[in-house]
Amino acid sequence: MSRLKTILIILGLTIFLLSDELLFFLLGKELEIFSMRFLVLVAVAIIVVVLNIFLALIVFRAMKKKPTTGKEGMIGEQGEVISTINHEGKVFVHGEIWQAESDEILHKGEKVIVQNVEGLKLRVRRSIDIKR
Repeated sequence: MSRLKTILIILGLTIFLLSDELLFFLLGKELEIFSMRFLVLVAVAIIVVVLNIFLALIVFRAMKKKPTTGKEGMIGEQGEVISTINHEGKVFVHGEIWQAESDEILHKGEKVIVQNVEGLKLRVRRSIDIKR
């Protein structure tokens, strides 16, 4: 985590704790639970911090994921040639038949990888199978 993020987190927690302290100070004098205010404040602060950390982890994981829809979701996907591609042909990707173009000749049944999407046409290249 960067130094700026750490400073902002500490500053946010400090403001949270001080604002609650001020609230208890102004309104809590008449309350009978005033003596328990610090314990309640700490418990609420811990719960809020844990929930915020949990939500931040979920958001960061979602941000790191590769898009699964649209143009960006197609790039890198694997498909299969369904008609020989000699500059142009057809491929089967994501359960759909697409027009495709390639700089190399690809035969029916070969596996391809989508390099780019140009309108309704995919630019593909031969997939290299690595056998272990």
